[in-house]
Amino acid sequence: MKTMIPPARTACAKTVAARLRTACALFPVLLLLALPAVSQAQLTYTTNNGAITIAGYTGPGGAVAIPSAINGLPVTSIGSYAFDRSDLTSVTIPGSVTSIGSYAFDQSGLTSVTIPDSVTSVESYAFFECPGLASVTIGNGVTNIGAAAFAFSPGLATVTIGNGVTTIGAYAFFACSLASGVTIPDSVTSIGAYAFSAGGLSSVTIPNSVTSIGDFVFAGCVGLGSVYFQGDAPTVSGSAFLSDTNAAVHYLPGTTGWGSTFDGLPTVLWDVATAMPTVVNGFVVGTTVTDGGLGYTNTPTVRIIDGGGTGAQAVAVVNNGRVTAVNILNTGFGYANTPTVVIAPPFIPQPTMGIAAMSLLSFTNLSLGASYQLQFSSGSTWTSTGAAFTAASSAFTQDIPGIASTNTYRLTSTPVPGQAYATAQVINGFVVGATVTSGGSGYTTNPAVTILSQGAGSDATAIATLSGGAVTGITIASTGFGYTTAPAIRIAPPPPANALWPNVTQAMRLALASLSPYDSYQLEFAPIPGVVWTNFARPFIPTSTVSTQDVVVTGNAGLFRVRSLPQ
Repeated sequence: MKTMIPPARTACAKTVAARLRTACALFPVLLLLALPAVSQAQLTYTTNNGAITIAGYTGPGGAVAIPSAINGLPVTSIGSYAFDRSDLTSVTIPGSVTSIGSYAFDQSGLTSVTIPDSVTSVESYAFFECPGLASVTIGNGVTNIGAAAFAFSPGLATVTIGNGVTTIGAYAFFACSLASGVTIPDSVTSIGAYAFSAGGLSSVTIPNSVTSIGDFVFAGCVGLGSVYFQGDAPTVSGSAFLSDTNAAVHYLPGTTGWGSTFDGLPTVLWDVATAMPTVVNGFVVGTTVTDGGLGYTNTPTVRIIDGGGTGAQAVAVVNNGRVTAVNILNTGFGYANTPTVVIAPPFIPQPTMGIAAMSLLSFTNLSLGASYQLQFSSGSTWTSTGAAFTAASSAFTQDIPGIASTNTYRLTSTPVPGQAYATAQVINGFVVGATVTSGGSGYTTNPAVTILSQGAGSDATAIATLSGGAVTGITIASTGFGYTTAPAIRIAPPPPANALWPNVTQAMRLALASLSPYDSYQLEFAPIPGVVWTNFARPFIPTSTVSTQDVVVTGNAGLFRVRSLPQ
């Protein structure tokens, strides 16, 4: 049987037993209204390729703000052992820093730290054994949290992991309180051995991006009760949940790899319960449970919505993880139609958000009753997209994926002019003829013809002839020479029929998932990290676990998030 071995530290003479001491004190977070810039005389540094690495600190401690530049050169790194065993209580890391070296703040007096988005890597033992460290925010630029980066920081209760992290190293949060819980973002694909072991987690959610879990990742978390997996069962190197005797694994319907147990823990399928109401004379007088759901460990809330009435209330009854009844507490009144009974899910996962660029096309001056077709430019030709439609107003708008410009989309009257096509014949390296494969339609003048070499060969030219608005022939004007394969023939497109060109507004499509149906959510926006989030657009209520929100973008950059509103 494997035993739990804490990470070694060759540079420190303290014993392992000393590091495993129990931390019961609550560590206050120091509120700083202004952080004084540290004197450059208190910093030692090295210069390499025009950039500064902070190598050491000789100041008295307290609040320290690292400068973004020294002698006109950017500070890009905090080197190994730079603030090791110092008495600083807080540190401001500038946006110029991209890396934090091993043991950089080891055994320091830090109480909180925010790692900016500019940092891409937090190396091993960077914040090792900081007993007063209570909160950590890891920026979205960090991709790797090194081995034992925050280990043996027993007061570390609140951790925010940025959504750029892909790997959480071995022992990263070993013996940390994590009393406020931790959200593992869906960017993470692997979690190293002992990463959260011997800590105070009570529940944890593993996103579907995680495909592997190392040895003893959550071992010794005696208060761990629920582990929620949002994807298929990951591979486990060893006993990930050793000694977690009170824990159970919850998994979603439709995911694979689950049995009656997972790594020694019992598994529970969690699914949402549903019920149908009974309405008599406008009153909700009863319900019938149509699906008891699975995985309920607490009594879920019940809401009765829609149907034209108001005031109906109900309470759920749970037995053995299933909703067995929904009892009416108040019948309400005025229900002309059947309302919806909304039973909270057994677990509400962290919502996820995907972002894609969109463009809003706005056309004006349409003729009422006329038929139009939306087209986009694909090189030298125009291709129809979507079905033709009859204009019911003088304006038309359309969302399209990607970034469009005013000359890449158009509306044209139907019938839509058709593109002509032709193929070339080559003999002994000469283009000697062309065959029209499609004459197109809507041509009013002879279109230009270009012969495009697809290998060797050059100088062939041709002209088109028309009849009835269609290309009926291609005449070779010059055969050119040296063609080893048949070249492509490009015929200019016909002119559009009463073409209308759009105004284009850039937008973003936010694809939200893992939502709780019928709960209220609010999009929020911040132009840069660290500023106050503001409401963006109106709250929305999804009717399923997914929702798509299209938002118009102004300015050059910004951040979006979604927040669940109190019910």
